[in-house]
Amino acid sequence: MEKSLSKWTQLSVTSNEVKIIEKAFSSYRTKTCIRFVPRIDEQDYLNIVKGYGCYSQVGRTGGKQEISLGRGCLFHEIIVHELMHSVGFWHEHSRADRDDHIKIVWENILPGMKSQFDKISAALQDLQGESYDYRSIMHYDSTAFSRNGKNTIETVEDGFTEVIGSATDLSQMDVVKINKLYQCRPRKKEKMIVGGTSLPTASVTTRIVTPSPTTNSGGESRFIAKFLDTESSRIIFHS
Repeated sequence: MEKSLSKWTQLSVTSNEVKIIEKAFSSYRTKTCIRFVPRIDEQDYLNIVKGYGCYSQVGRTGGKQEISLGRGCLFHEIIVHELMHSVGFWHEHSRADRDDHIKIVWENILPGMKSQFDKISAALQDLQGESYDYRSIMHYDSTAFSRNGKNTIETVEDGFTEVIGSATDLSQMDVVKINKLYQCRPRKKEKMIVGGTSLPTASVTTRIVTPSPTTNSGGESRFIAKFLDTESSRIIFHS
């Protein structure tokens, strides 16, 4: 832990904050084939900083790619959310089909913040063929950016307005979509002999995948983050 913390001290983070960040990495490690690993000298990597607010670019952009975990951002659910942006996913409420599932109450949104509720073209957002997920870690809550405390998002399906934005970790559908995007293969059961007894073990097999180019609304070429090797899907972060 001391070696790990010495790398993080450039961020002025405490040992407890390091544990929170590493717990978020662990959510991906235990539920997907994504592995966040420390940078050695790789050219493409995530640069985690204490900036102004919580933000991340979407997918692999190339070179030093910033994730900000500023004041109020060092909570597990927020870090998991920002990391999911970095692996290639937009906000759930920005889906092109969102009007079938939610209603945006535009008059309750703070001035200058309406862009936070823009739709993302279906050509830019790979939904992996999955349905809308009210429980996604990528969904805003019902009063996000409200100017008056009233709802800015309401669900079409009854009973879910209070559910959206309440996720504390990757939802089941989040996991499905990540594993589809990265073509994570099911764990294969193997046998290990211990004291004459056969015990099941698990191994993960993946294959190298070339990143798929997309284009954002500003016309900038982007690449969905697929940092893969023969052992696991590895995403480099700079600590």
